Amino acid sequence: MSYDHESIKQYIMNNLDLVAQDGVIAGRIVEKLVAVNNNWKNVGCNNKSYDHIDHNGNKIETKSTGSIQQNRYLRIGGLSNKNKSCDIIQIIDLFRNKEFRVPHDTFFKYATLKYNQFWWSCDYKLNELRGSIYNNTKLLLEYEV
Repeated sequence: MSYDHESIKQYIMNNLDLVAQDGVIAGRIVEKLVAVNNNWKNVGCNNKSYDHIDHNGNKIETKSTGSIQQNRYLRIGGLSNKNKSCDIIQIIDLFRNKEFRVPHDTFFKYATLKYNQFWWSCDYKLNELRGSIYNNTKLLLEYEV
């Protein structure tokens, strides 16, 4: 059995759908695509503070998800160490192909986090929502790119 670069490439080519559906792998690829699509400096995946630096010098943390929870919601996690460590929280909805860039201070002032997770509605219909899901969905919609 081999685990070299060629073996990894061959596995990916033989399992494209499986690889693309893996949330961890998709998230890493999205982080790289964000840098390429915006011509931003990529400082590396899983940096403790942020993923990119934009043309204005803003430190941007990118989070993405496409996994529907409870048939109604999307969520991202790993946000506790991002407080006071970046300028913008960028959220990519892979399910609806939406992108949001929320200023750090606004995000941490108005977002409702439960157990270090940010939940919102996958269909973005505010009139059908209440409580923290309503607030979080509304926050995102105000900063849609």
